[in-house]
Amino acid sequence: MQRQVDPSKVGLSYLGNPNVKRDGVQQNFTAQQIEEYKKCMADPAYFAKAYCKIINIDKGLVPFNLYPYQEKMFKQFQQNRFNIVLACRQSGKSVSASIYLLWYALFHADKTIAILANKGATAREMIARITLALENLPFFLQPGCRQLNKGSIAFSNNSRILAAATSGNSIRGLSISLLYLDEFAFVNDAERFYTSTYPVISSGKKSQVIMTSTMNGVGNLFYRLWQGAVQGANEYKPFRVDWWDVPGRDEKWKRETIANTSQLQFDQEYGNCLSYNSQIHISINSNRYDIRIGDLYSCLSREETGHSSGLSLEEKIRRKAIRGYHD
Repeated sequence: MQRQVDPSKVGLSYLGNPNVKRDGVQQNFTAQQIEEYKKCMADPAYFAKAYCKIINIDKGLVPFNLYPYQEKMFKQFQQNRFNIVLACRQSGKSVSASIYLLWYALFHADKTIAILANKGATAREMIARITLALENLPFFLQPGCRQLNKGSIAFSNNSRILAAATSGNSIRGLSISLLYLDEFAFVNDAERFYTSTYPVISSGKKSQVIMTSTMNGVGNLFYRLWQGAVQGANEYKPFRVDWWDVPGRDEKWKRETIANTSQLQFDQEYGNCLSYNSQIHISINSNRYDIRIGDLYSCLSREETGHSSGLSLEEKIRRKAIRGYHD
């Protein structure tokens, strides 16, 4: 459906986009708009609920009605310099981050926000979400736009948002105020990237990091940073989103999802559990076995369904164990 053009915006728009205010437009605020601007500046959750719109897969363009966990997450982002989020699939973490980054850019001058993902296309998708939200804001909340494309947005308040793939030199040489790392557990060569990128953040006393991901096994950098955050061993503040935090997901939804997939897939995608190939250690009768999660599920599943080969559970695990077992 084609949007109606607001006649009051004619001549004020950026490069023919009637919903984005161009650079240099003088805004005359009403008393009510001043109060609303203050509320939005102070509270990203209020800004999101009152003025932001997102695309719903079933309903199309809808107001962004935050879930309770999203409001808590916004508050944590405001209050902490380093944030790490472990979230189940389809929990709205990316769209939440998009709205928060837009809020940060609109109401903080002279800031550079970098969105980095394991793929450049994923980072640009977030720019598209931010652009959609920007286009549906009233002009009195927009500072004016100097540049708007698939890879970056620059505003009249000298703040900008950049999108790129995670690589060793993606933001080298830039002064980053807020770094957002999407699906960081899936970034290839994350160690090298983080080593080269962290000095960009640590050089400023107020620069922030927001890192989000679903689980992708153990041993990777995201997993270690998450564990360190949970244990209080680093500066990251942990925030966890489980499947039951998302409204509409109950035990009935869980049973249906498992029936249509599998227990292993559910635990991996929605349960914030480890992946099929993640290696764990288990002990049975004082014997330790190194086994992949998927192989362990297979052994347990055959026990539960009665498809037994006559072997004990320990013998099945021993045969599936990685490089034998340890006494």
